[in-house]
Amino acid sequence: MKKNKIEIDINTIENENVKLFIQSELAHCAQNKIRVELLDAPVDFNGYECSGHFSDEPDACLTVSISKNIDEWLPTFVHECCHKDQYLEKADVWTVKIGERYDALDIFDMWIDRHIELKNYQLRPVLDHIVQVEFDCEKRAVAKIQKHNLPINVTEYIQKANSYIWYYHAAAYHRAYTQRTSPYVRAELWSKMPVDFDNNYSTISSKMLKLYTKYCY
Repeated sequence: MKKNKIEIDINTIENENVKLFIQSELAHCAQNKIRVELLDAPVDFNGYECSGHFSDEPDACLTVSISKNIDEWLPTFVHECCHKDQYLEKADVWTVKIGERYDALDIFDMWIDRHIELKNYQLRPVLDHIVQVEFDCEKRAVAKIQKHNLPINVTEYIQKANSYIWYYHAAAYHRAYTQRTSPYVRAELWSKMPVDFDNNYSTISSKMLKLYTKYCY
């Protein structure tokens, strides 16, 4: 499917808080020379479809699929803007590399695609780092939602965020990203997640893993 860029007509956004938030984030991207791509189809990230992505290589780019209702893509936009903030602030979770050279997600993707092999002791720090990046991002996202009074249910957002953070453990277990459905789309899964961030994300319970296997794989 050909993906075309879409221009947002800010004036069509009814909620004033959402309008001002999007305007400020787009302006922040422009000020920092970060390219923004808003697409009319799912985002292609390394051959996998997703709702959004932020990358700082080869140049900084924030990409979000806005083909659905704004209520559906606004949380993704907030999330990716928080990755943008991690990048601009040079947050430790964003800048630290595996072996001081490699990006953890790139290594994980290469392992998923079987371009490289990793022993358990090699995979562990890679997975831990990815989880910490997403955990930090999700906490920032909740802060943005509350600061700008965005019409996003915070409790549900945290549950969906938790389903996304722990999803990487499920992907590691199956050695595959799901092409069936994302965890935060399935209410049967995300509604079973904690309503706070006071959790141990370094591991996943067998009960939780069964949920991912049932609804995502």
